[in-house]
Amino acid sequence: MLFRSYIFYAQYRCEAKEIQDSMSVGLRKGKQQNLTAHQVKEKVSDFIRTDLGVHFLQKIRGSPAFYNKLLYDLLGMIRQLGPCTWFITLSATDLKWTDTLKIIANQQGKSLTDDEIEHLSWEERTSLLRSNPVTAARHFNNRVQLFLKHILLNQHLQPLGHIIDYKYRIEFQQRGSPHVHMLAWVKDAPTFEGNTEAEVQAFVDRNVDRKS
Repeated sequence: MLFRSYIFYAQYRCEAKEIQDSMSVGLRKGKQQNLTAHQVKEKVSDFIRTDLGVHFLQKIRGSPAFYNKLLYDLLGMIRQLGPCTWFITLSATDLKWTDTLKIIANQQGKSLTDDEIEHLSWEERTSLLRSNPVTAARHFNNRVQLFLKHILLNQHLQPLGHIIDYKYRIEFQQRGSPHVHMLAWVKDAPTFEGNTEAEVQAFVDRNVDRKS
């Protein structure tokens, strides 16, 4: 528990310093002016309306400015690459990840075998995951990176075609489990504007297993 508390506290301190540094840079920009209280109030309203008041938060993950920059980056990719080929969702089946549950139990001084984990109830599994969200999230992130490297971006497999670029965002469900929403662009993928419906359908059938 102490280690997890340290991680969150360290993140808080790092983000607080990042905000302070960004504010310091932002306040030094522009011309120095002598303003009345009424003029300051009007400028604050303008800052809120144009998002200039939070523009310095672009580096702070989760802030409105961060996601606004992410949006413009994504729009730039669409402008350069065209509409994305695939919209992919990767969900965590963490309740069935024996290795994750075993490691979290081991961190609590419990040594569980695969058979013992197999017979854990749903409540016991969720209790284990909730007891250490840091380990659960890190395991999920590790699996996502390995899946990208060895499956989706593997030049020998190319299960969805030759992916030339991608963008994804990790969100957390109400029960706390993470999932990925991803846009992927595939080289020479057919489009509805430049190809026939039969060609598009053949591309989808070739890359998507309808039985899964």
